[in-house]
Amino acid sequence: MDKTQREIIMQTLMEPFPTLAEAICIRVGCHNIYNWLLRLEQLYELSPHTICPELLKKQHRVVLAQEGLTLTLSHPHVIYVPRGDKERWCLESAEFEFVQTNSWKTEAPFSLDIQSESLTSIQTKLSDDFTDITDDLRQSYYLDDGRVVEVTWNDKLGKGIQRILVVRLGVDIEFELPESE
Repeated sequence: MDKTQREIIMQTLMEPFPTLAEAICIRVGCHNIYNWLLRLEQLYELSPHTICPELLKKQHRVVLAQEGLTLTLSHPHVIYVPRGDKERWCLESAEFEFVQTNSWKTEAPFSLDIQSESLTSIQTKLSDDFTDITDDLRQSYYLDDGRVVEVTWNDKLGKGIQRILVVRLGVDIEFELPESE
């Protein structure tokens, strides 16, 4: 794939969001995203059905180690049939890694500054509804739309981010693009 093709695919994946990370995170907990997932396969030059296998799985993890991205998908029909409605694949979680050699290289989700984000600055970007930092440096932020953003901090003081995991509480919902203002 040449650079122009890659840019076109990237642009279609991002629309109408400012970054690919935002476009991924907004789809967490959603179904009706199959065609979007196919374009994501194209962007990363994956074999067909890498992200959405033809044979259904209760949970399917796609680790794009060189991209610093892990996606977990599920399909509700797996207990009934080996193949099902492709639009029912649900993106259960998205995980962005920032500390390894192979880390997420473009903008972080939610406009977070991976190097200098702090406990106070992150609250203005995510939520003032959050948990305490655990011994393994994780902290969860509860967004108004039902998503939860788990941040793994670099240290106990909450400065700099190693990892971001995004999930949605409750049942999966049908993805719809936000209406333009």
